[in-house]
Amino acid sequence: MFMTFIAVCILSAAFITMYLYLMQHGLSATEAQRIYAEAAQERLQALLDRRAGEIIVNNTGGIGVALKYLVCLKRANNTALIQELRPLVIVPSGGGAVIPIPSNFTCSYPSEELYVMSERGNMFRALPGGFSFEVEASPANVTLSRGGSATITLRLRAILLETPENGVILIVADPGACRMTNITTVTRIASITYSNATLIAGRTTSVVTVCTAQDNNGNCLWGIITYIADPTTITAANASAIYTTETLTRINDFIAQPEPITLTFTTRTTATITRTMILGARSLDYWDPLASCYVWFRVMNATGGSRLAEAGVKVLAGPATITATTTTTTTTTTTTTTTPGAPGIILEPSQGSIDVKRGQSASITITIYSVNGYSGYVALSAICESGPACKAGKLSFSFNPDTVYVPAGGYATSTMTITADEQAPVGSINTVRIIGVDASSGISNSTTITVNVTK
Repeated sequence: MFMTFIAVCILSAAFITMYLYLMQHGLSATEAQRIYAEAAQERLQALLDRRAGEIIVNNTGGIGVALKYLVCLKRANNTALIQELRPLVIVPSGGGAVIPIPSNFTCSYPSEELYVMSERGNMFRALPGGFSFEVEASPANVTLSRGGSATITLRLRAILLETPENGVILIVADPGACRMTNITTVTRIASITYSNATLIAGRTTSVVTVCTAQDNNGNCLWGIITYIADPTTITAANASAIYTTETLTRINDFIAQPEPITLTFTTRTTATITRTMILGARSLDYWDPLASCYVWFRVMNATGGSRLAEAGVKVLAGPATITATTTTTTTTTTTTTTTPGAPGIILEPSQGSIDVKRGQSASITITIYSVNGYSGYVALSAICESGPACKAGKLSFSFNPDTVYVPAGGYATSTMTITADEQAPVGSINTVRIIGVDASSGISNSTTITVNVTK
């Protein structure tokens, strides 16, 4: 009944509009056919800016359009509200127009539907304009020595097709994958054993000559005996130690976390904004000159936390350079030393973020690099660290192959497949940690990606 009523309202308005147009211009039947043919060429995009109270109309067809009515379909009470536009709003082919919504014309989105109607009787629904963001980071590759820095230029293209409710946007750098592993061997005392020894001591020693024996004639055989004057007994402790050797592993972030950039948008706009961000390397006491990683620059909604766009920069660790300068009247001396690194691995995903539709799967490539001559078999696994889908246990992971051989100085790859359960929460952002372990040597490393569940 409701749909019939709405259809009658719309068709009545359309036929009345077309009839009035034909009558006003005194057109014949042939000319009427031409008008109908022109009506079939009308193509409009209507965007609703709810906060500004306006409709932005873009003509994407090959013919000019005259807009005559605003139409609101009110489903709650089964009515349609029609407002005539005076004067007509002319939208030329390839052009656009902005239609202010009259204050007495009430149409609430999304429970009610808003349309614009042309003089030829076509209706075009006005939908919320939304927004989109794109970000580029340059240069794409940088090399950072210990304690060094590099300037990254970020170019953000923002398209806001409606006035934002809260237009605060953050550009956040994520250097979480930039880590160095230091493996050292130390020797320590495992246990100590104590024992006691008794010693006799005195104030001094003296000698005395005594007859130790007699011969057949009764003559003495004299001997000298050393004795202790005022003797006393002392108990001393004797200690013995057992030593053991241990291997210690330290994992440190070698890129400092930059401060985020805050941008505010108050109106609908199309703008390109350029900002810079400094990446700084930490002055670690240990430095791996072969380390590499990706730093991701993410555009975030400051209110909801959703990710809007991202771009990555590959960071290569330069030499661990220590410069000492001695100045005299004529001489400056510079000394450079490089610290060798321990064998290890680096895990690098082909992308830091991936969208997975509910009930479906998506794949990325994981590259495992050899560091400092490492070679061996690396087993891959993944754990769901945080996020609604992680907490609900609705994400699963597999690797093909799940164990790879990494040659010294080379790399290996594996395909990681992420599957979202049909009941996985839509719109959730989840953090997944990818882990690589060499069980024989104990060498391991990990990295993280984000998984966004979509419809």
